[in-house]
Parts: sequence; C-alpha cells; structure tokens
Amino acid sequence: MRNLRFAYINVILQCTIYGMSFIILKILIDAGFSPFVIITLRFTIGYLFLLFIQITKSRLNKVNETSYSTNFTKAEILSGILAGIILFFSYTFQTTAGETTTPAKNGLYTDLFIIFTPIASMIISRRLKIKPLVSGILAFIGVLIVSDVFSDNRSFMIGDLFSVLCALSFTLHFIVVEKNATLNSNLRQIDPLNFTMIQFMTVAMISLIVMVFNIDNTNTVTLEMFDPTVIIAIMFLGITSTALTYFAQFKIQNDMSANKISFLYSFEAVFATSFSLIFGYDSFKWTLIIGALVLVFATVISSLNLKALFSHRCNKTDNIKNDL
Repeated sequence: MRNLRFAYINVILQCTIYGMSFIILKILIDAGFSPFVIITLRFTIGYLFLLFIQITKSRLNKVNETSYSTNFTKAEILSGILAGIILFFSYTFQTTAGETTTPAKNGLYTDLFIIFTPIASMIISRRLKIKPLVSGILAFIGVLIVSDVFSDNRSFMIGDLFSVLCALSFTLHFIVVEKNATLNSNLRQIDPLNFTMIQFMTVAMISLIVMVFNIDNTNTVTLEMFDPTVIIAIMFLGITSTALTYFAQFKIQNDMSANKISFLYSFEAVFATSFSLIFGYDSFKWTLIIGALVLVFATVISSLNLKALFSHRCNKTDNIKNDL
C-alpha cells in the first residue's frame, strides 16, 4: 500500500516535470540548438547521471555486502536497446515538432499515446471494445478543436503531425517497458537502473551518429550558445526530465498497473498547456482550452477503471491486455 501511494505521487510529479520540459525544449530550440544536438546532450547527461547513481549504489552495496551486481544481463541489453531505438524515434519526432508548434500543442498531441495504447491493444487482440473506440473518437474531435479547423484560423502544422507520430512511438515504447516490467516482477532478470541506462546509451549514440553525419550545418554548436539559462535548461532535461522520470517509470510500472498509470499520465497535457499559457508561448483561446479538456477527457475514458483505480490492492502482474 505504501508503494502504491508513492507511485501515485511519483506519477503526478512526473506529469509536472514533463509538462515543464516542453517549455525547456522550446527555450533550447529558440537558442539555436538543433533537435539532434538536444537529444544527444539530453540523453548523454541522463546516462552519466544514472552511471553516477549506479557506481554510488554499487559501492554502498559492497559495504553492506549485498548481492547487487553492475553487470548487464542479456535480457537488459536486448530489451534496453530495443526500447532505446523506439525512444530515439519518439524524441526525434517530439523535438522536431518543437521547432514549428507550441509547447501546449506538442504536449497535448504527445499525450495521445495514452489513447493509442488501448486502441493498439484492441487491434492486436482483434477484439472490438467500446472504450477505445469512444476515446479515439473524442481524441480526434479534441485535435480538431485545438487545431481550430472549425474556424478560419486553421493552425494544424507539420510540427503537430510530428507530435502525433511521437505519440505513436511512445505507445510502442510504453508497451515494451510494460512487458519488461512484468518480466522483471516475475523473473527478476531486469534491473530498472541497468535497463534505463542502456536505453539512454542507445538513444545518445544513435543521435550522435546522425548529428555527426548530417550533411548540413544545422547541428553546429558553439560555446557562445551555452549561457546560464541554456545550461540550466539542458541539465533539467537531462537529469530531471529524462534520467529521473524514466527510471521512475520502470519502477512504477513494476508496482502499478498500466490502467492506473495511464489515467494519471493524462494530466501531462494539463500541465503542458498551463505552462505554455503562463510563459506566453500560447495565447489564451477557448478552442485551446476546450480542445485540451476534450483530449484529457478522452484520455481519462481510455484508461479509467473505477474498480481498479480505487482498489487498495495492486496486482503486479497486470499487463496492458488485462487492463483493457
């Protein structure tokens, strides 16, 4: 029960941090950083931070004579690389979207992954389910409202499309992490810290390769670009919004069902929209507010299971198919 309460608090904190990350991302893009430079810096810093935690943890455990090992298992390597490849595409779409769309829209459309997950499950299982269909229709309506397609100021841009593609990638990543978290709870073959480190290493290496072999000059980085605000923004993305949140995600999915997590993650869109309005990246429009509410409502319908949500017991072996 204590772990479950901690998981609820942890997810809400993640939503707040993740909502703020869209603002940070916009700051770095406006400072002249290209998407692949941002991704490389973000995940390299995240990896180094987790490596520091791993080394510290290993030394403490040696003092306490525990059985913790810093060696990567085959399951950790294979699953971590797979999740890292998917994560690379997710953040490529999301960071590229930040160049041409607002933080609010980026956050709202990215949050569609919570709706896409049950729809994907329905397609895979080939079983018609009402809840995913209703939430999918509502989500589509919400996107139309946010994009102002019902007015003369249509504003669905290429960046919005990249955000939707990001949501699709996050759907696949969420399923991969869920399955590995379930495997971990059953077989104890995957250490969350090792799994997350391999993910980050994979993303950073792929992004660095793409950045180095890019034929244009969009990935140029100079020392003048690293003012105090930029340094703080990069460290926030690398440590707080990447290392801590993804490590916590694996831990949470080991203790809480996907149903409950998806419901709580729906508030990411609320925080992203709120921060975007507060910092002036979006102007107040009723279409944005109403569309955001429709998207959040669709997300809640997609993931809400009252019996599971208010249950005092947490079945660690729940998976996405069982929840939906």
